[in-house]
Amino acid sequence: MSTNAGEAHGPVAVPALVEALKNQNAEVRRGAAGALGKFGPAAADAVPALVEALKNQDVYVSAAHALQDIGSVAVPALVEALKNQ
Repeated sequence: MSTNAGEAHGPVAVPALVEALKNQNAEVRRGAAGALGKFGPAAADAVPALVEALKNQDVYVSAAHALQDIGSVAVPALVEALKNQ
């Protein structure tokens, strides 16, 4: 049994939190990004949505922190996003 809530619930919660990144309310989007970051690498499936969220001035700081917390699995998507700028 995992002692880290992120590891235990991350894969189940990730799709709902990714959906919340599209919410009209900026506070909801920031909260979703923050929650995804707390799951760490267990939130790897959220990386594309978080990279997309970097384009939104209301949530980009939270998305950047989440990507940092998710870790090295986010690097390829970030490199690709930079190439496409």
